[in-house]
Amino acid sequence: MKLRWNWALAALACLMLVACSNANNLDTNGVKPDRDPDEGLVDNGKTDTLSNWYTTIVANIDVPGKYAGAISYPDWFHGVTLTLKAGDEVTISASTSAEGYFRVYGPSYRTLFGRPLFKKPVFQTLTSDAGNGDFTASTTLKVKESGLYLLVYGPRYVWNAKYAVKVEPVPLGCGSDADCKDGEFCQQVYCITTPCPALCQPKGGVNAFCTGPNMCQSGLACINNHCTQLPFGGCESDDDCSDGFCGYTEDGSRTCKPYQKEGESCGGFVPAHLYKQCAPELTCAAPPFIADGPGVCSLKVSVAELLKDPKAYHGHVVTLTGDIKAGLAFCTLMACSPQNACCNSCGGNQIIVDEGSDAQDGVRLRDENGKEYSCGGNNCTYQDNCTVKNGKYFVIGTFTTLTEYEHYLDVTSIHAYFE
Repeated sequence: MKLRWNWALAALACLMLVACSNANNLDTNGVKPDRDPDEGLVDNGKTDTLSNWYTTIVANIDVPGKYAGAISYPDWFHGVTLTLKAGDEVTISASTSAEGYFRVYGPSYRTLFGRPLFKKPVFQTLTSDAGNGDFTASTTLKVKESGLYLLVYGPRYVWNAKYAVKVEPVPLGCGSDADCKDGEFCQQVYCITTPCPALCQPKGGVNAFCTGPNMCQSGLACINNHCTQLPFGGCESDDDCSDGFCGYTEDGSRTCKPYQKEGESCGGFVPAHLYKQCAPELTCAAPPFIADGPGVCSLKVSVAELLKDPKAYHGHVVTLTGDIKAGLAFCTLMACSPQNACCNSCGGNQIIVDEGSDAQDGVRLRDENGKEYSCGGNNCTYQDNCTVKNGKYFVIGTFTTLTEYEHYLDVTSIHAYFE
């Protein structure tokens, strides 16, 4: 143990001598001499002086977290530490004002005089020109070992540079079967609070429980909620169908079936031979929080997309998720006394806008009889007296544009989100 400490002190003294010697010969007037970042490998090449001596540790961040700073003479490199756990998957990125070295080290294998020491980097690169005056670098790190990690940046040719580093967890889940590996399907998880994730699950074999054909392995059909081996005929996959999809018949064979068109029903908890699938450009829009509920083939768009090019969506069945609120109100102009502060009558239409938007020019709503959604009452309460309670909704309907500034959604299905 005594020999190890003697070695450590000797190595540290050597590094200090090298650093001091180099610092005395530096040009501090702008041009920074390029150096080999791997110069001075120690401990049989396992560690480098870049992370363990020439880096000034300036901050510690959490996950998710970020740090922005500036580096100048006499610092060669700046480091930011963070703690990661085995199994974590994070995206690490840097944005800098000058080309430089960006490295990720970890986990720390020991400390020396209170300073964490690191072995060779688990990621290293030069920040590259992003074309807008900034230089960037990023990587996705799958953490194999828990511990303290270090993010290091230092400009390559200049002393002064600004930088920002950010660490974010990689989102879990999937949006569709296409996001999963071969032999897996995307299963929506239903829960009381939002957001509810969708997770990739392995496809079932013979007799495995299922609620849809995508939950079974290739060559199996979902019949009576069990993956079942069936003789195939007509087609084996959608690739065999020139126009439509490869679906099941009542006797268990397979044949090419036409896609459902815009506005037609789809999905739902039905036997395999009754399963209906939308055309590829459409989505099967089903009410949220209703497991295996039937849907409607429609275009999934945002309010901003509708308003940007309303003529392109005129007459189409669309699905919107957004906030319904009272639009511009019209009120009488009587002077109200303090004893009767709510003496004016007010009214106005209800509109849907993208979630979180404070826009006042959304899409107006009408019911199946053409009656417009609206709010009415006195100037104190009219926003509480509306066709539907203001809030977040999932809406399906036909979009109609009458003029440049007058757009409607003729609602066929509307469901509130329960936060």
